[in-house]
Amino acid sequence: MTVGKQIRTRRFPSAILTPDNIGKTATALFAIVLGLLVFLTFGVTTPQRIASLSTAKSTTAVLSDANMKHIESFIGTLRPDDPLITLASGVQVKRSNYYGINLDGTTYYYDLRPHQSFDPLSRGEISPEKASIVYRETDDPEFPFTIYTVQK
Repeated sequence: MTVGKQIRTRRFPSAILTPDNIGKTATALFAIVLGLLVFLTFGVTTPQRIASLSTAKSTTAVLSDANMKHIESFIGTLRPDDPLITLASGVQVKRSNYYGINLDGTTYYYDLRPHQSFDPLSRGEISPEKASIVYRETDDPEFPFTIYTVQK
């Protein structure tokens, strides 16, 4: 490419590449590719994640209505006592989704399948055999979730 010459593309005649805007175009393309990689890494439900939820053990533990409403309030809203935390990857997540919710000495985690989730099972930090499912929300197809505890 000759410096100072304008190159018009045949497909998009209004798109002109010059030495001045090639850097901007490369930067934009890099940002798009990086965003796509982050989405594919964290935002897509993988078969392994779906399988991990289906092989997790269901438990007979029952949450009281008050405890269930308390946990759901963390899942469905941003609360002042549940700040966003920034992970090493730069992604911001709700503290409760990463560390769980402690109620009466038991920590409850929630998985937001098929949406992006950062609970221990979704991160692969525990095996499905260690997860005891307490509740599965399947009535709302737009926002299903699973609440579980981790066996020690």
